[in-house]
Amino acid sequence: MRRRLAAARRAHGLARRLALAAGARVRLVAGPAGYLLSLPVPQDSDRLAAVLPLLALADRFGHTTRGGGVVWCAVDRAPQGAGGGEPGRLRGSRRPGRRARPAGAR
Repeated sequence: MRRRLAAARRAHGLARRLALAAGARVRLVAGPAGYLLSLPVPQDSDRLAAVLPLLALADRFGHTTRGGGVVWCAVDRAPQGAGGGEPGRLRGSRRPGRRARPAGAR
C-alpha cells in the first residue's frame, strides 16, 4: 500500500512540475504497473530544456514523433529492482551485466 501511495505522489508531483516547465497539459494515465505521463514536445527551446531533466526523474522516459511529437515518462508502482537484486537487472538472471529492456525493445 505504501509503495502504491508513494508512486501516486511521485507521478502527480512530476506531472505538476512537467506542466509548469512545458506550459502545457500533461496526460496522466494510471495502470496496473504504474503511471504513464505524456505531453506534447515543447516548441520553445527554453521550455524543452526545462522539461528534459524532469523526465530523468521517472523510471523510464522517451519520445515519439507521431502526432506532432510527444515526450513520455513512466513511474512504476514497485521501485526498480524490487524483489532483490540490483536496479535494472532481470530477476533470475545469473549473468552479471544483463540489463532489462523496456517492453517492446529489441
